[in-house]
Amino acid sequence: MTAPREEKPPPSCEHGNPRCHARPARPYPCGWKCDDHQPARTHRRTNP
Repeated sequence: MTAPREEKPPPSCEHGNPRCHARPARPYPCGWKCDDHQPARTHRRTNP
């Protein structure tokens, strides 16, 4: 007999301090991010 699985909430955005916690979030190498905080939009660019 197996124990019923507990439902875990979906992952939330890990951006910021305090954290954003928006859902849905997608996995990136730098952690779970929402659409507003995906790495392509939040990466710091240097001036040429």
